[in-house]
Amino acid sequence: MDERNGAESTGQPSSMDVTDLLVREHGLVLWLREVFLDEKLLAYSPLCRKDGDYTRTLTLLLHDGVILCQLMLVLREKSIPRINTGVPILRMQFKRRENIQFFLDACTENGIPAFSLFFVSDLEEEKDPLKVMYA
Repeated sequence: MDERNGAESTGQPSSMDVTDLLVREHGLVLWLREVFLDEKLLAYSPLCRKDGDYTRTLTLLLHDGVILCQLMLVLREKSIPRINTGVPILRMQFKRRENIQFFLDACTENGIPAFSLFFVSDLEEEKDPLKVMYA
């Protein structure tokens, strides 16, 4: 049962949930684009997607942890020990997981409470895109 409106939950996001996700996700992508001054990030905008799979937009952008690590380095210099990049990272799951964990560790070291963060599997397995976005 959906606690917000008393209706039975079908397991599918409501149109309001999808709209909220789209608005927040688009804002986040635009902010990342400003931070990195990178026009390529616009290609990941949920407003540009044609396949309708909006929940994958953010996870596709952040799935290897590279942007997360780069963002942390912008916010706090030397907070990330290294960033695994290059073609091999696409094939090496442990390198992607390591990047994401570097970001999460840096968040904790910079005072962000653990309950505000996501788990590596939330991003890697696309379990909770909203939690990833809020972190």
